[in-house]
Amino acid sequence: MSHSALLKRILATKRAEVAAAKKAAPLQSLVEQLTKAPPTRGFRDAIVRRKAYELHLIGELKKASPVKGVIRAKFDVPALAKEVEAAGAVALSVLTDAKYFQGALANLMLAKQGCGLPVMRKDFIVDEYQLFESRMAGADAVLLIGRLLPGPKLKKFIQTARNLGLAQLVEVHSAAELRRAVDAGAELVGINTRDLDTFKTDFNLAAELRPRIPPGVEAVCESGVDSPRQIEQLRLLRFSAVLIGEALMRARHAAPFVHEMFNT
Repeated sequence: MSHSALLKRILATKRAEVAAAKKAAPLQSLVEQLTKAPPTRGFRDAIVRRKAYELHLIGELKKASPVKGVIRAKFDVPALAKEVEAAGAVALSVLTDAKYFQGALANLMLAKQGCGLPVMRKDFIVDEYQLFESRMAGADAVLLIGRLLPGPKLKKFIQTARNLGLAQLVEVHSAAELRRAVDAGAELVGINTRDLDTFKTDFNLAAELRPRIPPGVEAVCESGVDSPRQIEQLRLLRFSAVLIGEALMRARHAAPFVHEMFNT
């Protein structure tokens, strides 16, 4: 199966999952339960750079991927959340896709209960319903993939998430997607160096797109960061944060890995 075909398959599965979730728990029932949702933690505030050249870590809890297979077999979510927090992360990203990434929506709450950090739901958000679902599951933020959401829908999702108290990290992979994200009102932009068509990473994209992000919009680098040299480059480019998943999950212990990456 080609990678572009894999993405189409993931999206088809996701839409079917959302349809099933809507039948099991209609949107109105989620709206009525919003008062019971746990308080949100400030995701954007956590990653805003507080000193010149300060780069924050968003640690990603990721058990597997459809391309790399199982990344971390022993996957104790609360313990991992606590360990990554102790290693110096300022926020967490949690993969919640079940079929292709071996994640679970329940992992959001488990991660949040295991640490004091704000937690982002990383999934393929294709329906507004998932924003309400995320809020009820304990998310403090959601990933919105710019490529999957036309301008008007992206703008609507950003506003709905904002109304729910969810921060929004809008992922882009091109100058055109970046323009759409900014026009839609994005306050956090994630430059994904991985092409969703080929699943190949190009770290140079971070340097290419960073100058195009306007003042007031925080910049995050996603995917493929696994060396101290790259961390230093991101500092010089004045990124606010870097999201590291696979390399962090492959490390035997989080603290030595993070120390080597950020202090070499």
